[in-house]
Amino acid sequence: MAQVLLNENSQDRITNSEKIEFIKDLARKISSNKASAEYINSLDSLSPNDRLTVYYFTEDKELAEKLVKVIPEIEQRLNKMFDVKEPFPIELILYNDLDQFRKSNDIAESQRLLGLYINKSIHMANTKVSEEIYQTSSLDLDLQDLNYEEEIIHTLEHEYTHYYIRGFLAENNLKEDIPRWFDEGLAVYYGSEGYLTDVEFEFPDLKNSAIPLQDLMGYIEWEKNTESETASDIAYNESFMMVYELIKTKGEKVITDILLKGIPKAQDLSTNEKTQFTESFLEQVGMTMDDFQNQVLTKYSKSK
Repeated sequence: MAQVLLNENSQDRITNSEKIEFIKDLARKISSNKASAEYINSLDSLSPNDRLTVYYFTEDKELAEKLVKVIPEIEQRLNKMFDVKEPFPIELILYNDLDQFRKSNDIAESQRLLGLYINKSIHMANTKVSEEIYQTSSLDLDLQDLNYEEEIIHTLEHEYTHYYIRGFLAENNLKEDIPRWFDEGLAVYYGSEGYLTDVEFEFPDLKNSAIPLQDLMGYIEWEKNTESETASDIAYNESFMMVYELIKTKGEKVITDILLKGIPKAQDLSTNEKTQFTESFLEQVGMTMDDFQNQVLTKYSKSK
């Protein structure tokens, strides 16, 4: 999951009540950032190179070292698509306490999040906290054979994708805010190993429950439409479906082509971001987002 702060030139056109909620949300995030900073100062750390620092509780040293070892492979896969020349420095923080993880990152109890990317840092639950998060899920999940360490590695792939996308945008002098469904879809694509060519994914039938992509574009829109754990699962699943089918039918290059033409330059204060992205999507894909979504949902529907 990626968290971003909304700027005054955002693609979202929000109401006064939404502005008030956003200000309240911002205040919570400031408080969360303070709690996070205090927690980080209490941790051990390791820095395998000059752009990565991992913070961890003493008992998680082995896990921290394992995550460091898989990062080069993750970067190699991501570079096939994004070709980031000089990634900016990143911090990885492992949490060993569920309450601290939620408090430091403003995560609601209803959210089943094992990690998130915020402003050049990745915050992740350790093995113990990951198990607690799954155990408290409101959904009927099969946890009997779940390997929590593997889940943590997949979470790292997911959050590292958000980080690499920002590296790609920065190197091309583009704004770092992109449509949320596109951002999360790419992160799930890598976190779920969607790049494997010898695997056929079985997606759920979301024909009658999917959320329109236009309602999953901005931060506020995403949060408003994914308040329940069920709605959140739907949003992540359909975002993955869309990105998976884009890459499967158009090739990986379509992703960067959409971004290069669909995201305004960093210094551009006048362009409507939502309009520019939807026009770029239409140009690169050959159909509107709505038409593409309907086509994909129909393909995986059990009642076509």
